[in-house]
Amino acid sequence: MTPRRLSRAEQREHTRTCLVVAAAKVFSRRGYDKASLDEVAEEAGFTKGAVYSNFKGKEDLFLATIDAHFEERLAAVKRVMGEEPDERGTAHAVGMEYMQQLNSDPEYFRLFFEFWAYAQRNPAVKRKFLPRVQRFRAALAEVFDAKTEQGFDLPVPTEQLAAMLIAMGAGVAMERELDPEAVADDTYALMLQYFFRGMLTPDEAAAGAAATPA
Repeated sequence: MTPRRLSRAEQREHTRTCLVVAAAKVFSRRGYDKASLDEVAEEAGFTKGAVYSNFKGKEDLFLATIDAHFEERLAAVKRVMGEEPDERGTAHAVGMEYMQQLNSDPEYFRLFFEFWAYAQRNPAVKRKFLPRVQRFRAALAEVFDAKTEQGFDLPVPTEQLAAMLIAMGAGVAMERELDPEAVADDTYALMLQYFFRGMLTPDEAAAGAAATPA
């Protein structure tokens, strides 16, 4: 069967996707500062003109990799939460999935913090970077909104909860990068497990502690 010919819009989207994937590899390998658009184009198998026809420049391209990463993270959280019906089990499972991501792609987190620092020194870049973080936070809050509709009571607004979890995750990533041996593979999983246990009522928390192996 002859493959269907892509429309112009589909071809453009395919090219853009290939460039984002290639950019993630080049940025991780070289760091944000040293990476070049020539390298990205070569990695993707396109000309540099293809890069500029889809992105305004290196900042714009890097932000696209951030968008892709946030989409992957959100999909992973939804998948794990959908697989784990028990709230205590869900917290641990989400934390373990995050730690596995840290182990499998440590370069990304180094790169993220590198760009974070770059954005703090460049207000124009921060104005582009911040909305992406805010959208991710809001999307994560929507996941918890769905849980509250199922009867899971939270003592704080879901967007505040999302901010807390993101902050804890960032802290774990930074500590693990600095001193990997001091941060066990289940660190974030245990943090989330105890964090959510603390949100339960005293009776529920006591029951949970009794059910958890020593």
